[in-house]
Amino acid sequence: MYRAAIESLYRWKKSRHRKPLIIEGPRQVGKTWLMKEFGSNAYTDTVYINFDSNSRMAELFASDLDTDRLIMGFELYSGRKIDPANTLLIFDEVQEVPRALSSLKYFCENAPQYHIVCAGSLLGIALHEATSFPVGKVDFLKLYPLSFKEFLTATFGERFAYEQDFSKHAPVEIVPKIRMIWNSIPSRLAKENKISRINAPGIPLKAYEDLKAFKLFVVDVGLLGCMTGLNRRILLDGNDLFTEFKGALTEQYVCQQFKTIKDLGLYYYTNGRGSCEVDFVIDTDEQIVPVEVKAEVNLKAKSLKTYREKFNPEISVRTSMSDYKKEDRLINLPLYAAEEICRCKIEN
Repeated sequence: MYRAAIESLYRWKKSRHRKPLIIEGPRQVGKTWLMKEFGSNAYTDTVYINFDSNSRMAELFASDLDTDRLIMGFELYSGRKIDPANTLLIFDEVQEVPRALSSLKYFCENAPQYHIVCAGSLLGIALHEATSFPVGKVDFLKLYPLSFKEFLTATFGERFAYEQDFSKHAPVEIVPKIRMIWNSIPSRLAKENKISRINAPGIPLKAYEDLKAFKLFVVDVGLLGCMTGLNRRILLDGNDLFTEFKGALTEQYVCQQFKTIKDLGLYYYTNGRGSCEVDFVIDTDEQIVPVEVKAEVNLKAKSLKTYREKFNPEISVRTSMSDYKKEDRLINLPLYAAEEICRCKIEN
């Protein structure tokens, strides 16, 4: 399996300013797998330490946080010599021994030659009042559930990952299956994605954020289906009653794809009267793009039309089950290509 986040780990390893790394993300999105996969591919040796119910580690960190003493303890625990240049140290479920998190400050300051990656619930850390978080002494990497492209690569191989221009859409025979992709991505709910409202599409969008209003999304679209008891056959065969929720499910799917794009500002828009709501407004660092989400091939988008008439954006995007199409500064982006949103451009 391939996760795009592993490229960030390789860059972290090569960085001259490398600090201990904390991988953030909900439960069951593959943090442990990613750390071990990275260790096996990028290092001669990996020392994996799971702090969950680990009395030996609790005892080791109960004393001082001298890095030489800790390294010796890791070697005794693993039965292997730790080579700073060629060994990856993995701290998993690090919240179970809060002082292990505090020790990262001293590894950063006094022993930066060691390569350390960690994963665990930072909420658990925050609940320990006596724990000192190593602010400024660690790097962070966020991990989300599989993106659509990662899922295709893992399931069918790279030939189905749409690396070519997104206007080259999938063969007709597999398009119906795309509706079911999200139900094949298992995960457990750990937190919600919060998307804030904006009251005007200015640059930067964050300056126009309305802190009094926001929309909540679960971390994975498969969870949303499970939480509502949605039968998979309804997705495959359709149902006259399955209309309104299909829109919510599709919006969740698009949100999940957008969240995998690094540094993408993600918001939504409503006007003061509440008569116009644009599902997403994104800040790509180059432009502000309103995005309307459609669950079917129906391309009527009243709210997007109202938004365009008021703000006259350089480019607008409507994502749906229809094929790729450009018309009058409006791009129809197929749902399966939502992750390619930043490549949408209008040629002069």
